[in-house]
Amino acid sequence: EVTIAQSCLSHPFIVHTYYYWQSRRYLYIITDYVGNGELLSLWLRIRRFPEIIVKIYIAQVAMVLDYLHNKGIIYRDVKMENILLDEKGNIQIIDFGLSKWLSLGQRTTTICGTLQYIAPEVLSVRPYESHFDKPKSII
Repeated sequence: EVTIAQSCLSHPFIVHTYYYWQSRRYLYIITDYVGNGELLSLWLRIRRFPEIIVKIYIAQVAMVLDYLHNKGIIYRDVKMENILLDEKGNIQIIDFGLSKWLSLGQRTTTICGTLQYIAPEVLSVRPYESHFDKPKSII
């Protein structure tokens, strides 16, 4: 998780990871403070985003996924709980625990993710590549 997060320091929509250490029971990760909370919390409060805001968030998530895919990383836990909002209202993706590096053409069969958000390709138990969650177009 930390190795992948630290390899993505140059992207403006991925939270910056500074340090980490591990005890026998826990992994501690020091990141930027992202004070506006989770996208889910905001959605639960207002229950409906204006269309322009949805377009911005979708575009930012698509940019992150494209960036990760170009680095050979699949991010397998896209959900509102893993999208934080910074002081400018931009997203910050967190939690790379289920992410994985894949070589070009390599496939994986790991069933992982949050059931409510998991892609059908993952549940099919057939090998899948990173392109299954790659956006076809931004908007």
